[in-house]
Amino acid sequence: MVPMRGSHAQQEARKDFTQSMHNRLSKKPNIADHLLPEFPPLCKRLTPGPGYLEALTAENVSVIPKSIAKVTSNGIVDGDGTHREVDAIVCATGFDTSFQNRFPIEGFTPQPNKPPTEHPPYILTTARDTEKCLI
Repeated sequence: MVPMRGSHAQQEARKDFTQSMHNRLSKKPNIADHLLPEFPPLCKRLTPGPGYLEALTAENVSVIPKSIAKVTSNGIVDGDGTHREVDAIVCATGFDTSFQNRFPIEGFTPQPNKPPTEHPPYILTTARDTEKCLI
């Protein structure tokens, strides 16, 4: 467990996770520069799930970490003006943040423009062998 932000345990976990990602991206090491998170472990996700990084290093996959200036009938033109023919375009644009729980979830730090509630902060953990199931 890596519970405390900035703790020695969290720093060691970050080194381990970073090394794991570099190992899994060893076929195309330049991808790591664009995928390694700046946030510490447990702020969002630990590391990408099994098979994800390996899929990005496949011979028939190109990771293009540039803006798309234009979509054409058979590809894209990137921010540098290079036309790239593609079979599929996958844009990593984020995720749906509109879901609202039926109960408030608060951290220890008050949030601006959000009135405090009478409930104490929640402490969450995950159930074994479950994904995205917090208790």
